[in-house]
Amino acid sequence: MIETMRGLGVADIVGAQPKSQKIVETVTHAARIVAARGARCVVTSCGFLAQIQAQTAPQVSVPFIASSLLSIEDLVARGIRVDQIGVLTFNVDALTRVHFDGAGVPMPIARVGLPAHSHLRTCIETDATTLDLSKADADVRAMSEALRLRFASVRAVVLECTNLAPYRAAVQAVCGWEVIDICDTVRTRCPTLH
Repeated sequence: MIETMRGLGVADIVGAQPKSQKIVETVTHAARIVAARGARCVVTSCGFLAQIQAQTAPQVSVPFIASSLLSIEDLVARGIRVDQIGVLTFNVDALTRVHFDGAGVPMPIARVGLPAHSHLRTCIETDATTLDLSKADADVRAMSEALRLRFASVRAVVLECTNLAPYRAAVQAVCGWEVIDICDTVRTRCPTLH
């Protein structure tokens, strides 16, 4: 089931000064609608909504997953140190401690984002209706390579952006690490769904 959150755009959620109360109210309203329709778990389509995880989850009657960043807690529980966790994100400059604190997880140092004028980032920012898959794949591979080269201690990578999930095989091919995306987070946090 899908419920569109009216009145929120990429800039509202990813912007340097997010409108937290508006975001909480809009997301909570949408999550309650989906839960009332019978959903057993509610998941957002933007990892930057991690900032409202702690505020929203208690207001929804079923498990609520704002972001794959929640998986950082699971990785740490498995014995992977924070300095061994990398994060690939849509916009590294906008992904701040607010998001990690909101998700209740430590903030890894190893974070790399899509370059400002990359094809995939531009498509996401502008709500483009077409995507050149080969350019998007190249963008993700270049970002993955930058993470691998800059942070040698990393052993697992979390794909913060839900738009990166289709490229998990490309990330793994470049880095050779365990790759966690939003689907993995749902499987771990909502085991009754399978």
